[in-house]
Order: sequence, then C-alpha cells, then structure tokens
Amino acid sequence: MGVYLASMMAHMIKPIFSYEDTSNLPTITFIPATKQACQRRGFDHAEQLAQLISKQSTLPCRSLFARPTSKDQRKFGRSERMKNMAGRFLLSTNEALPDHVLIIDDVMTSGATLFAASDLLRQNGVSRITCLTFARVW
Repeated sequence: MGVYLASMMAHMIKPIFSYEDTSNLPTITFIPATKQACQRRGFDHAEQLAQLISKQSTLPCRSLFARPTSKDQRKFGRSERMKNMAGRFLLSTNEALPDHVLIIDDVMTSGATLFAASDLLRQNGVSRITCLTFARVW
C-alpha cells in the first residue's frame, strides 16, 4: 500500500516546486515514528513513504529527526497534542541542514507534530519548510 500512497504524494511535488530552478529544491525528510509505534508496526511508515517519494521525485532524502519521546497522540485533543509535541523533536544529525526541507508524514490531525518539527528546523537555520501529508483529518 505504501507504494500507492507514495506515488500519489510524489505526483503533487512537481506542481509545488519549479524544477526549472534547481537551486532551491527541497531535501525530503520525514516525521519518525516513536519506538513503540515502530515495534507495533514492524516498520516506520513515514520513513518508508519518504524513501519511495524520494525515488519517484528524484529529490534527496535525509533522516533529520531523532525518534520523538512523546506519548501516543491518538487519544488527545488539539491542545493536549500541542503540549505533548512541544519541544519533543531533536535533530538526528550534526551535519549542516539544507536550506529547504520537505517534511513527509502520512496524516495531519491537529498539526502539532508538523509544527513542532518545523519549529526545530527553523531554530536550526532552515529557511524554507514545506509539509506534505497524504491526508488531513479531524
């Protein structure tokens, strides 16, 4: 199923970014699943999507975030989600970050996870951040 989701998501990338100006194309990254979610599923779904989208779009993919240590968000309301994710992300690399990052995740519910990840990237000098999810719920 991941191949189909990635294909639909990759299809959206070309209209978003001008491939005529290759000087500021984004580097793809993803919202990593928690350790518990990876153990439950047996894989990291967002990482898998990001790698497939990278192959289909020819944009580079880098893992920029360490696995978050947050509580499971599924039972939280919007304000609880924002509190749960605030400051929960850490960078997984000491290498220089790209100027432009495209964050991949499967579903956006409240936006708390994407906000927290984007805040960290901004604090570390990333000047342009775009988020792409397969679905928006809530």
